[in-house]
This record gives sequence, structure tokens and C-alpha cells, in this order.
Amino acid sequence: MSLLTKPYQRALKLASLAGRVGTSVLGNRTANLFRTEDSKETHTATNLIRNARRAVETLGSLKGGAMKVGQMLSLHEGLFPPEITAIFSTLQKEAPPIAFEEMNQQIKSELGERYHLFASIHPEPYAAASIGQVHVGELRDGRHVVVKIQYPKIDHIIRADLKNLKNVLGRIFAMFSSIEWDPIWEELKARLLEELDYSLEAQNIRQMKKLYENIPEIIIPDVIEDTSSTRILTMERVDGISPKMACTDIYPQQLKDRWGQILFDNLIRSIFNHRLIHADPNFGNFAFKTEGNVILYDFGCMKQIPDDIYAGLKSMAIAVLDDRLDNIPEILINMGVHKGEKQPIPLDMIEPYYHMFKDAFRKTPEYVFGEDRKFYQKLIELGKTNLPRSSDISVPKDIIFIDRTVVGTIGNLRKLFARGPWRNIIEKWVR
Repeated sequence: MSLLTKPYQRALKLASLAGRVGTSVLGNRTANLFRTEDSKETHTATNLIRNARRAVETLGSLKGGAMKVGQMLSLHEGLFPPEITAIFSTLQKEAPPIAFEEMNQQIKSELGERYHLFASIHPEPYAAASIGQVHVGELRDGRHVVVKIQYPKIDHIIRADLKNLKNVLGRIFAMFSSIEWDPIWEELKARLLEELDYSLEAQNIRQMKKLYENIPEIIIPDVIEDTSSTRILTMERVDGISPKMACTDIYPQQLKDRWGQILFDNLIRSIFNHRLIHADPNFGNFAFKTEGNVILYDFGCMKQIPDDIYAGLKSMAIAVLDDRLDNIPEILINMGVHKGEKQPIPLDMIEPYYHMFKDAFRKTPEYVFGEDRKFYQKLIELGKTNLPRSSDISVPKDIIFIDRTVVGTIGNLRKLFARGPWRNIIEKWVR
């Protein structure tokens, strides 16, 4: 597969999408003038879903930043209505690879003479994604490595896409929310641009390895500095059991529980101790060992937790542990989550979510993630119920990737059907 690299061609496709979405929104608003209230809600929801599907079709075909932003949104279950998140999640499938000749030339041009430090690089990609693809190889000193290679010109392509992407997604966002899109977009853009800098990812890996040097249950592969650059990242090859295999009946539930507990402990420690999170919870960024360890991959997307968000999350966790639902609206306001002009979110909107978390963090019996098979259906129904009252709820941009990580981790635990002392783990880091 080849990337559509000409900026004007990509701009035309995104502008065409923006035009279709805009026309669709305007047409629906005009038609709503003649509809009943119930009919308005039904048609608006249908139109929203139709435009999300249009967006996914175009973003997937463009690959690059367009596809990457769609993938980011698919893991933000608190940002978009659940039905829309589900549509964006179709972009998580592995992208078609670029020919090895093109990728190999990218390595040569980036590394120059250092290219000869490789003894071999396997031409078949180990994985292909939206910004780059991964190949396995071997260095002349005998070390087995994985090489993350950025697609040629992808940084220019992404920067060219950003303005049009902002317009397209802003129009879809405006279909169900009246809050300002710009701060949310700036946060998405910042994380996306960070992912383009593989030298920054190498720095993230070194920082994380230092934080985890005395935590043997978490394995983080080393960076090979001599064969890395801004667009090439070479790491030691550390293989494990894939998430897909880990979820099968091949492995005992007790081992799956152990993996799940490590994932959850890692999340809570990252928020309340390190205050730095590995903010891409895509299950493909993890692998597992039969000894009970978990391997972490891909440190391109990290999020530092600001003081006010940290304080709010800690207060929120304690409110749930201590059964103090009434405290939560004020905690949310202090975090920047409110309706309209700093009005508290009504308790009846918070309560269903509160009880879902409270149940998961009960003392006994230990909660099993995934035992409630209708969990996501309930979220969708809650989203539909609250949608008419949610359009003016403000959310601070700094919480977007934290929310993504929490919800994504819960999704991973559900795939493992993990059982554990979740309450004890939270108390260990929060108290």
C-alpha cells in the first residue's frame, strides 16, 4: 500500500467530508423546525451516527494523522456518545503495511552509516499502524531487536491534515455538545504531535524504566540508542503472550487474574504515585508472561497529571470508597467538570456511574470484570438517556487522556475476566 501524500489531495478529501457533514447538520436542523421533540432526538441521533460513519470511512482511507486521530477518539469513551465511540473503534484494526523497500530506505536515510549496525531486518512487518510500522531484526552484536519505522513524510502529512481534521471533527462534536471544541482539539493535537517524535518516546522509555526499576512485575524493553533517531526507534526484542492468546482458555483464570491485577495496579500507581500515565491503553500495547509479568510497549503517548486533576481524582476515589456520593458534584466542579456556568452536575446523572464503580470496588466478594456482559450496553443506554442534558457539560482538556486510560484499562480487564482485590489496590495508593 502507498500513502496518499499530496497535501492538496488529502485536503480535498477532508474538505469534502467537512462539507458533507456540514450540509447534513444544516439539513437536519432545518428539518427539526417541523418535528416533534421525540422525533428531533431520534433524527439527530441517526444523523450523528451517519456522519460518524462517513468520517471513519474517510479517516481510514487517508491513514496517517487522520486515522490516528480517529483511533485516539475511539478510546475516549467519555468524550463522545458510546455509539459514536463504537464507530470510531473500527479504526483500531491493523493498517495495511507499506512496502519494505520504502521503509528500508527510510531507515538508511535516517541512520546513515549506523545502518550497518544491523545484521538483518525482516522484510515482513511485525505490525503496521497509522504513523509507522514495526519490523524485527538482529544487530551485528547478536541482539534481537524490534525496529519502529515512521512512514516517509508522515510528519508533513499529519501537520497538513490538522486544520481540516479540526474542522471535520469539530462539526461532529458540535452535533451533540455546546462546549468549546478548541481546548479538546489542542490536547488531542499535542499528544499526536508528540507521537511523531521517536526521540521523545525514547526519552519516555528511559524515564519509565527508572520509575519501574524496582517493580519486577512490569517489563519495559530497552532502547537501543545507536540505531534510533527522531523517526526510527530500535528496542530490544522482548516477546510475550499476545493479548488475543492471553484471553483464550489456554491459560488458567488464576494467571489471567494476576495479569489483570498488575494492569490495574499499574494504572492506579501511575495516577496517584508517579502522576505520569502510559496513556495508550490499546490492548496491543501489552504482552504477558507465564511467570505473571506484564510487558509494556509503545510509549509515544504519555500524560503528566496536573495538580488540580490529581487532587480531584484522589478526592473522587475516596468519595467512592467512603460511600459519599453527595461530595462528588463539588469535587467535579473543582476539577473543571460542570454544567453551563459552573453549575453542579445533577446527582441523578452521576449516580448510575457511581454505583457501577462502587460495585467494582466492593470489599467482598471480589468483583470480576466482564461478569456483567451488558456493561457496555448499560453505558450506551446511559449515554442515550443523558445525551439531551449533556450538551453543556464542560470537561477540562487535561482529563481527556486520563479518562481514555482508565476506560481502556477497564476494557482490557473485562477481556481477561479478571478478578481481584481492586478496593485494596486503590486504597494502597490513595490512602
